[in-house]
Amino acid sequence: MKTIVQIIFALALLLYLYPQTGQTADIAGELKKWHKITLSFTGPNTSETAQPNPFLDYRLSVTFTNNSKNYTVPGYFAADGDAANSSASSGNVWRVHFCPDALGTWNYIVSFRQGESVAISDDPNAGSPVTSLDGHTGSFEIAPSDKVAPDVRAKGRLQYIGERYLRFAETGEYFLKQGADAPENFLAYEDFDNTPNTGNRRKSWQPHAQDWRQGDPSWQGDKGTEIIGAINYLASEEMNVFSFLTMNINGDDRNVFPYISDKPADRTRFDCSKLDQWEIVFAHGEKMGMYLHFKTQETENEMLLDNGEVGTERSLYYRELIARFGHHLALNWNLGEENGALGDVNQGTEQRRAMAQYFYDHDPYRHHIVIHNGKEPDDLLGDASKLTGYSLQTSQPDFSRVHGEVVRWINKSVAAGKPWVVACDEPGDASHALVPDKDDPTHDNARRNGLWGCLIGGGGGNEWYFGYQHDHSDLTCQDFRSRDLWWDQCRTALHYFQDRDIPFWEMEPGDAMVSGAKSWCLAKTGGQLVVYAPQGGTVKVNLSAWPETLYTVEWFDPRTEKSTVGKAVQGGAPVTLNPPAPFDTEFVAYFFLADDDTPPTAPTNLGLEALGERQIKVTWQAATDDESGIGSYLVYRDGILAGAVDPEVLEFTDTKVRPSTTYQYTVTAINGSGVEGPAVGPASVSTWEDSTDPELVDINVRTSRALELFFSEEMEQTSAENVANYSIDHTVEIKRATLSDDLKMVRLVTSAHEEGVLYTITVMNLQDLAGRTISSEAHSLSYQISSDRMWFFAEDADLTNNAALKPVDGTLGKQAACCPTATSAITFTVDIESEGEWFAWGRFMFIGSGNDPNSFFIQVDDGVQQKFGNNKDYFNTWHWDGDGNIENGNTQSLSLGILGAGEHTITLKCREPLDNPGSENILIDMLYLTKQANDQPTDANAPKRTAANSDSDHVPATFTLSNYPNPFNPRTKIHFALPKQSLVTVDVFDVLGKKIASIAEHELMGAGAHNLAFDGSDLSSGVYLCKLETETNVLVKKIMLIK
Repeated sequence: MKTIVQIIFALALLLYLYPQTGQTADIAGELKKWHKITLSFTGPNTSETAQPNPFLDYRLSVTFTNNSKNYTVPGYFAADGDAANSSASSGNVWRVHFCPDALGTWNYIVSFRQGESVAISDDPNAGSPVTSLDGHTGSFEIAPSDKVAPDVRAKGRLQYIGERYLRFAETGEYFLKQGADAPENFLAYEDFDNTPNTGNRRKSWQPHAQDWRQGDPSWQGDKGTEIIGAINYLASEEMNVFSFLTMNINGDDRNVFPYISDKPADRTRFDCSKLDQWEIVFAHGEKMGMYLHFKTQETENEMLLDNGEVGTERSLYYRELIARFGHHLALNWNLGEENGALGDVNQGTEQRRAMAQYFYDHDPYRHHIVIHNGKEPDDLLGDASKLTGYSLQTSQPDFSRVHGEVVRWINKSVAAGKPWVVACDEPGDASHALVPDKDDPTHDNARRNGLWGCLIGGGGGNEWYFGYQHDHSDLTCQDFRSRDLWWDQCRTALHYFQDRDIPFWEMEPGDAMVSGAKSWCLAKTGGQLVVYAPQGGTVKVNLSAWPETLYTVEWFDPRTEKSTVGKAVQGGAPVTLNPPAPFDTEFVAYFFLADDDTPPTAPTNLGLEALGERQIKVTWQAATDDESGIGSYLVYRDGILAGAVDPEVLEFTDTKVRPSTTYQYTVTAINGSGVEGPAVGPASVSTWEDSTDPELVDINVRTSRALELFFSEEMEQTSAENVANYSIDHTVEIKRATLSDDLKMVRLVTSAHEEGVLYTITVMNLQDLAGRTISSEAHSLSYQISSDRMWFFAEDADLTNNAALKPVDGTLGKQAACCPTATSAITFTVDIESEGEWFAWGRFMFIGSGNDPNSFFIQVDDGVQQKFGNNKDYFNTWHWDGDGNIENGNTQSLSLGILGAGEHTITLKCREPLDNPGSENILIDMLYLTKQANDQPTDANAPKRTAANSDSDHVPATFTLSNYPNPFNPRTKIHFALPKQSLVTVDVFDVLGKKIASIAEHELMGAGAHNLAFDGSDLSSGVYLCKLETETNVLVKKIMLIK
């Protein structure tokens, strides 16, 4: 009897652990192409902590077939099948997710094996079969997808196809990405089960609770709404990627891991409920059009699993990621953030190859595989590994290395025989990179060097890192709106390529085709060409290899989205691009084949009206073109292009004129293909007589023997350079006066001043260009000097052996000195008042020299050369971004030794040899000398850069008003700039003049850029007028709401 009871008990136990054979899979999900189909099975009842280990000692996989298509997909232990909501850690549900890529009947067969470490074995017969499921078969029918973009399920799987860009399998669309690289601890979220709060870095994502929408997913009631809202926000800005670490044990954050704990003993046991909750977030991201960037580890923990090898822990970790998340359509597996960067021991070549090989062998969909530097991946190029791309990180706060590095790695991968998709996923440096809007609302360097530098370099796009020295950083960010203005600029760049159907995937980096002003080029020979000039200027484009046909040129301003058709150009020879205003300070020029070579008619009824001393209004009536329409109008002043205007605008106000001067104007039309027609005119008009006396408005003390005087308007050269027209009390002698190129500043060389004495300079008999003499009430200023401090601009230097001044983006100055060769020299002559020890600081950018990049020599007179700036001992710079921070926290200045009274020379030279002779290897903006070792300079105490040597002091010269997007639905942002503190009113009116919204009312706002939000949800589609009013100015902007 006892034996019978034991047998019955054993049979019952077997039935509990292994339910009856012949069961059918529970198939869930929309049975449509590109959708997640989930097969759930009733299998062994177990738990996350059980023995045998359900993750390691069981192996579920299902093979799906459809005609010639065959996918073997790994499965996983799913606890009770609803762990996201129940937080269950045990159960008998086992799952496989599958994403079909073909219509019709799919058949499947189940393999379910049990045995020690069977999950990481590639032997199909390893272990023993779980008889209740092994061999089970079935089928289902797949219908077409009914989703629409941006939902990725409307586009199909994003695939690497052996080219420089990824492509969607369904639509054939090539992919450019823009989105968030930070925060890397995106998944350190309080609503995820078993997520600790180490360092108080766990997130609530509370600022994005407002972005969750009814019908969006959540779990356990209202959990998850904030992180879902964060994805919604990024999607609303039309971003298409976000990035996250899936394991940061021992890393920077330490709160994200897929295991039941961060203890070593638990690295083969996964948290079922947490991973189910992650999947809810990733699935919503896919619905919202997001590319999922899985960063599987960081450099701080690259040796954590299997001591860097692909052993039990790492294989099992990768398998779980593939099983749970590999069905998603748009993703990459990143083998490691900054891989190989830190520590005495890092993963080597074979370990890196093995990681890539695992994903290639076990991911049934062969998703994109990348690695992030760290160690540069030369050892993984071509057939040396299964990598298909590079996740690039750069290191300059002004993003200046992005373009060059993108092009370099594209060229390297092509030369190795397998073109990589090169994306710049951490542009900038660790301290700053993409700072919040409040710290830099225009993000000029990020836009010019990082965003457009990557895209015009042939890069696959950007993910943006947030520097740790700012709010909402890489570890602390919980509000993507902290960069709200920046996402607008990213969207503009994406739309630029999308809206014009630019075939970027057929184009190659072509920087050798452009010269003159700083510019980059992306080209398809004989077809299309995109030129980007981050600072505008004249660019020469070599079209000698192109067919001798006509090409339309469209000008585009990436700051405002303004565009206009310019003059067509002829292929077969070099051409010169002279950008019209407002494209002359930054532009993108798009060349494409013209389809209309017949010129338009001339405009008619040219009218001119002088509006004052410095304004002339030009008007005309429309030209016609029956084939391609009118693209723009060009206004010429005295035969020189003064500006270009949109075709619907039949007037132009010229502000670059002088008083009491006669000017001659003509106007031409450009058709939609860029062909210029005949001119109307000429006609002449004179500006009003100058009725304003010039004034002395400011003084800048450069050294004890050098002053700069600033005037309210252009001065006449003879009187400005007559030293007899200046006097300084206390017997200071004026030795030389030099008028600047912009005619508004005079540099004086004087005899020595004494420290601490209050001086007054008086200006007499100076005349402006109209002959008016400086006002007697505005001709004197007082100042003091310090002999313990001296400032020198780049243009003060003596440049020898091909050293030259270059326009430099992102500095407070217009120019910087560069050393293109190892013998080039930048020499400053300094006049020391009294003997003492002097210390040097400089604001530099280093492009690279020899095996010790970021380094150069500084030499006093003919003395010993000292290394000045090598990222280790003396990195005594304050950076181009002007924040006054010293890299690596090093605030030690460089002693120049005891300098005697009198004249000395200070010379800067590159260290030999040069990596890139002919490039801008050192760029210096300012040199600062001080007698105080700890007198660290900042831009706050630096002398102001002016029109003679700078663009501005970050204060706009005029009032401006714009909005983005325009047209909009239903929200837009009103952007305006104030040259001075003003009482501001911003209202919106309908076309009948009725005020329908007040955005700001008599608010006191400081000089600079401002942004206000406008929501037209309650309005009908149509044209509205936005009015900006201050005490002295009124601006009106037409805005268009389209619902």
